[in-house]
Amino acid sequence: LFFIGYKHDNIIFFSASWGRLWSVPKVFFSKEDTLTINPLYEAHFVKTGFLISTSAVFPVSTSKLNRFRFHMTEACNLRCAYCYLSGGESATTITHDVIDRVFQQLIEPLSPESKQLVEIEFHGGGEPTLAFDEMDYLLQKAKMVLPTPTFRIQSNGLFPSYILDWIIENKIITSISIDGPAWIQSVQRLGMSGDQDDIETLLRAFADRQYPVQTIT
Repeated sequence: LFFIGYKHDNIIFFSASWGRLWSVPKVFFSKEDTLTINPLYEAHFVKTGFLISTSAVFPVSTSKLNRFRFHMTEACNLRCAYCYLSGGESATTITHDVIDRVFQQLIEPLSPESKQLVEIEFHGGGEPTLAFDEMDYLLQKAKMVLPTPTFRIQSNGLFPSYILDWIIENKIITSISIDGPAWIQSVQRLGMSGDQDDIETLLRAFADRQYPVQTIT
């Protein structure tokens, strides 16, 4: 589910699995945190297909399933004007239990052939590197379960050097989102004051170590 915004007394979501918009009255939520639905209504939302029960088990197509995108955290160190996920409005972070259940229900049942092709992507929500402990837990678990996992990360580039070292050490395919020069970023990416130099320094650090990085605009 992707949070879109508020309309009158409703909260608007986009469901990628259904390909439709959902308009849900605020009264169904126990608090303004859009991820916290009043427990009284959980069964109703599962029945309508808006939510999926945490106990649900789905058949796995071993011939098609190979890329897993993990939304690590809603916490963010920027406030981009165009953010479609409301990054930073919540600090909700993926738990080890959720990671374990994804592996148990979706990854471990894969055939040996399919396990050879699995890709793991660290994504947002917010800025994934703010959940570094959870990222490393996920990476180490994947290395135990999978023979040759491929790792990807999409980041805004505002992370410390030890994470750069971790990325290179683990050969993670890296994409850095950047809107352009400072005069564009300062408008588009609220909270960027002084950070443009940090991003450019990071990109040069990757280049100095001859490590390929993609940029996304």
